[in-house]
Amino acid sequence: MKIAKRIAIVLVSLALILIVVGLFLPASYHAERSIVINAPASVVFDYVNDLTKWEEWGPWQEEDPTIEITYGDQ
Repeated sequence: MKIAKRIAIVLVSLALILIVVGLFLPASYHAERSIVINAPASVVFDYVNDLTKWEEWGPWQEEDPTIEITYGDQ
């Protein structure tokens, strides 16, 4: 019974610590990333605007080669 009581105390203590730390964290988070693309804006816009071209530049194919992408009525 002593072991169960100690485990319960440790778990409750950890939960309280997480709650207290969470109270001091900011309410929102902002991350930003940018790169320079050596191409005209019209070319870049065509790639970003057409979902079927996302496979050519998006990182998802490299991260998961088994990914299957489907588009609407195709």
